Amino acid sequence: MERICERIINGEPLTVILRDKGYPPRSMVAEWIVRNVNDFAMRLDRARQARAAFLEDEILEIADDARDDFIAHQNRGEVVNSGAIQRAKLRISARFRLLAAYNPEMYGGFYGKATRVIDEPDNNNKMFEKLTMAELEQLRALAIRVQNSVAHDAN
Repeated sequence: MERICERIINGEPLTVILRDKGYPPRSMVAEWIVRNVNDFAMRLDRARQARAAFLEDEILEIADDARDDFIAHQNRGEVVNSGAIQRAKLRISARFRLLAAYNPEMYGGFYGKATRVIDEPDNNNKMFEKLTMAELEQLRALAIRVQNSVAHDAN
């Protein structure tokens, strides 16, 4: 049971964990949850909460990391590194999707707001070629709002 919870905290889905050799079948784990054997249902819930907290922190870390946002261009000086920005957007969006899937009541609304900022920055609903400083700041501000809202909801 402890190994299952540790792996969930590290981001692995329960269904994937239970496919590995040495783990009990799904039916047994379902029984542990329903009957709360050795407080497994509570421990599983806490592991999932911890996993969500790590994902929240990763979103902030990715949004705040500006190391690769700009690159030196021979003729134009420093320019936006679109590839790095799009990769960061993808990483943040994936984490928001996971949070919304894990707990739609808590994160579903944030997911919608975040993906509009990340995936639809212009009025044409298409991916953009360059991210402006204002858009970078908007993304960072969103991550901070998510952190503050989650902290507020936890109280």
